[in-house]
This record gives sequence, C-alpha cells and structure tokens, in this order.
Amino acid sequence: MKLGPAIVIFVVGVGMGVGIGMLSTSQPTHDEELTRAMEEVERLRGELDGLKRQALYSAVAKPGNAPRSLDEQKIANFRSKMSQYVTSLRARKFVGVAEAFGWFGTRWVEVLGAYGGDEARRARADVLAQLLVSVRSSIDPSDFITWQVEWLSSPWLPEVQVDVDADGWPKRRRDRAEPLQLDSTTVCRAAMEMNLLVRDASIMVDHNLPCNAGDQRLSGVLKGKTHNALLDSFVRWIRQYGYVVVDKTQGRTRSILVGMKR
Repeated sequence: MKLGPAIVIFVVGVGMGVGIGMLSTSQPTHDEELTRAMEEVERLRGELDGLKRQALYSAVAKPGNAPRSLDEQKIANFRSKMSQYVTSLRARKFVGVAEAFGWFGTRWVEVLGAYGGDEARRARADVLAQLLVSVRSSIDPSDFITWQVEWLSSPWLPEVQVDVDADGWPKRRRDRAEPLQLDSTTVCRAAMEMNLLVRDASIMVDHNLPCNAGDQRLSGVLKGKTHNALLDSFVRWIRQYGYVVVDKTQGRTRSILVGMKR
C-alpha cells in the first residue's frame, strides 16, 4: 500500500491550509458559515450513529449469547493473523490503518458470536462497511481497490472466506441460492453483504462511494437459482440506482467493482 505519499501530501496540505488561513483577513460569508455548520452536523451525526452501533454490539456480544459456537481453531488463527498485520502496520508508521484493524479484530469476533440468521449478515456487513470508511481515510486512494482485493481474498478471514459458525456460508458461486432481501442499506453495506455470501467473488467499492449512515438508502430483493445468478441480480439492481459497475471473471474468481453514479 502506497500510504507514505498520501500521508506526506496530507500533512503538507494541512500546513498550507493553516498558513493560508492565518494570512487571510476576510470575514466568512453567511453561506460559508452555513456550509461549515452543516458539515459539523453531519460529522456529529456520523459519530452518534457509530456510538449507537457500538453500544448495540457491546450489549449483545457477551460470552454465552452466541447462537452458534465458533470454530476456536479458526478464530485463534484469525486473531494471530490480525495481530501480525496490525504490528506490521504500526512498524511502518501506518497508525490510522493499524487502529482501524485493531478495532476490527476485536469487533469482528464479538459480532460473529452475537447474532444469527439474517441479523448476523446485516450486523457483519455493517462492521465491514465501517472498516472501509476507516481505512479509506488513511490510505492512498490509488491503493484502496487493491487493498480490498487482497483483504477480501484472505483465506483466514472468518465468514468472508472461511465458515466459522457452521451455518454453511460463505458459498461457492455455483451453489444454489435463496432470494436475498436488502432493506434500507447503503451501497457499501449491500456490497459487503454479498461478500459474506460468496467466497469465490469479491465485491469492491470505489474510494469515493458513499458509505456513511446518512447516505442514500437502497432496498430490493435479489433472486437467482445460484449465487452467481444472485450476483447478476445484484449488478442489475445496483445499476438501476445509477451506480457504475465493472464486472469481470478471471479464472475461478469473479470481481465486481461499484463506482460513483453516472
């Protein structure tokens, strides 16, 4: 990940912004003040939504509440891989990304053990979407998609590549599928829900795609006899909302990238 240049550019940009602000003597206009106030409201709203979700997870994710037991060996392997990954990031001074994955390593296991059925898929997709938001704020935009490809294909990643709760998911694209109901979800969370269903496909999102809780909400029912057909339905559905989709199959893996609206 080419995080070094992005961090340097960010720091230099902040320094220039401060310098220009100190040199400016003009008073902010009413429109500028209104814009800043609205941005602050959106920021606080996003923080509040995040705190609400964390409170919900903390209240439910307690030992003994798991609807299914988790494979302890696979979970231990995940914890070990995550610890190595976070240590490597900190050693390379990628502090923001390291903090995001440190949070994810703990939260992911809690959520895996606290929910069942459709509720489990939605809660897990929400955590994955939160990870996307956290990582993209600290990563070079040109590396964001590459990182998703590598991360989503990690063979030790629970419930994305390996089943740890014995519910049979994630499936192969050739496996039979049931209709999937998506209710009031962001485009990023919808993409992450699909990643939780199919292990030999990666559904990625562009760096500028809206992922926050206050962004546009999408709803629909996806249908297909197989999970590959379900992915076809997902592509048609997301395009109906005006998003750009790049859909490619190479070898045994299908890659779907969702981009900004036309």
